Amino acid sequence: MIGGELTVDAATVIASMMGMSQNLVGLTIVAVGTSLPEIATTIIAAKKGQIDLAVGGIVGTIIFNIFFALGSTAVVAHLPFKQDNVIDALFLIFISILFFLFMFVGKKHKLER
Repeated sequence: MIGGELTVDAATVIASMMGMSQNLVGLTIVAVGTSLPEIATTIIAAKKGQIDLAVGGIVGTIIFNIFFALGSTAVVAHLPFKQDNVIDALFLIFISILFFLFMFVGKKHKLER
């Protein structure tokens, strides 16, 4: 928890100094900082050879965050989508596809349940 908080605080200050938009900071740096416990669990699982647990943890966290957390917020309050957010959304979609492809490149694994 402390590591995640320090990471988010330091990265937010650096990103602001570099002139990044608050939306991009929120969508990337804060997301990584709040996901550090899942990332640590995934790294440990991967080192122990439990690849299914590692991939399942990441995919499960992403699905939960998108559908439950965002969906619950949308039910309670109106979430406007500004035209400025299109570039940020496209960037995140590109990175997600890139990570998904890296999961299969050079591997002879198949994605199961």
